[in-house]
Amino acid sequence: MAYSIPSAALGLMSEVERSRFLDAALGAPPEVVNEYILVLDARLRVFEARYELRSAELHEALASHHLPETAEISRWLFLAVLREHLAKEARA
Repeated sequence: MAYSIPSAALGLMSEVERSRFLDAALGAPPEVVNEYILVLDARLRVFEARYELRSAELHEALASHHLPETAEISRWLFLAVLREHLAKEARA
């Protein structure tokens, strides 16, 4: 079963709810995981265009203080990390 939730809603969830949702996403069949990855890629491209920075460079930009630690940047970081985890799951 596919799960869909706005990324902003993840911030409103309790830690237990967030863990339950992510466990369900990570345990999904490969075709569903691939769909999640496509959706995440589209969302990440929006951030990348807005900030003129690739998601792969996000950690470094935060560490070097080139980007402020705002709620929006935190959402971007969350989506980028989630995408990494799902990509690993898809390869496994």
